[in-house]
Amino acid sequence: MRKLRLGLVLALVISLVCCLPALADEGMNLKINEQDIFIPSAYIDNGTTMIPLDIFSKIAGTSEQWIDDNKVAITGNNKTITLTIGSTEAVSGDETLTITQAPVRKDTDVFIPLRFLASEFGFTVNWDQENQKALLDRVQTRDGMTAMELLIKSNQASQAVNTFAMDGTMQISLKAVADGESVLDPAMNMTTYLEGSLQNEPLEAYIKQKVAISGQEPIEGMEDMVVETYMTEDKMYMKAPGQGWMAMDLPFPSDFIKEQQELQSNPIKAAEQMQEMGLVFSFGDDVNIDGKDYYVINAVIDQEKFQDIYQQTLTEVLGAMEPESVEDAAVVEQMNKIFDGADINYFYTVYIDKTNLISSIFDFDCKLNLNINPKEFATDEEAVVEDIPEKVAINMLMKGTFNIKDLDQPFVAPDVSEATEFNPYDPAIESVG
Repeated sequence: MRKLRLGLVLALVISLVCCLPALADEGMNLKINEQDIFIPSAYIDNGTTMIPLDIFSKIAGTSEQWIDDNKVAITGNNKTITLTIGSTEAVSGDETLTITQAPVRKDTDVFIPLRFLASEFGFTVNWDQENQKALLDRVQTRDGMTAMELLIKSNQASQAVNTFAMDGTMQISLKAVADGESVLDPAMNMTTYLEGSLQNEPLEAYIKQKVAISGQEPIEGMEDMVVETYMTEDKMYMKAPGQGWMAMDLPFPSDFIKEQQELQSNPIKAAEQMQEMGLVFSFGDDVNIDGKDYYVINAVIDQEKFQDIYQQTLTEVLGAMEPESVEDAAVVEQMNKIFDGADINYFYTVYIDKTNLISSIFDFDCKLNLNINPKEFATDEEAVVEDIPEKVAINMLMKGTFNIKDLDQPFVAPDVSEATEFNPYDPAIESVG
């Protein structure tokens, strides 16, 4: 169970970066407003660049409404384009247009011709023959601010808030196929309900998660699993189902958290980090939710640059820890194997309150595909067992929404006065692990 401590770190780091894997070999690069972004599933067909519709919507800040199984209306900036899968005709208002390549459906994705739609929604589109990439340029502003400038102002406004509460939901759909046969049939669906609060100075954070699983036979003790976590500047406390509070040292150095806080408090450094991570921002149409007006900013993440940040973050966190056993190194090696060659699409939307410039609502969408050879992770004895599959394909869809509320209200910490010291060799912990 020594690897449990490292496992907690890996779980935390992975959750922060949405399980970012190494890159698949397929796909192509685009350059959007001088920012490179890798689209893993994009391809060229008869000279036309085709990309997934959901990724285009995030890049362009458009929304989609399916009229039927094959017809979709794409709306943005007071304009609507209607496309039909398999048809080279598009409709814009009362005008019928001809496009070079018809939209196609592949598995769960719909691919659309990039140049046509990008041009219709205000991009200047060019082609870099030498580097084989599409170049898209468009200037967007809201009240005289670009998306990056607005995010910097929102970041500054957030720094003035010392405490806030949050709630939200996260839905995960998981499918697995082993040697061509479905392992999860039907798919496993998991919904996490989350609530909590955070205080910046002094640092305190409390999160309560309730997990509900459907689509499979009920798992004993996990029908409605509730996990609570409380963190201070030097301690972490966890409360698992059927257990009391357990105390442990932070699985990462406290200086790491302070460095991140200082980074976010510096708008110039925060902007530099966003650029280093390969984030491409675009405005969506402004919206009114529950009587409040919001700016809408979409973000798409470049996998190549974000992968570098992921590796750097993991190295910083684990580098400050003293290795406890060879198992720790083995866990890291296994994590790298699992994510090697994986394919991911990750994007999110931020809703910024126009009255105070606080980023109040976050939507995110993540698609992750893994291909694993379980025998690579088996012991020598296990590897010879015939029933271990040679190839496992895992498809995970994850969507969620988080809300920020109750700004500068008093932080209420849970009562951890009777917490016991975490013991990884406790039989009860062993069963949870």
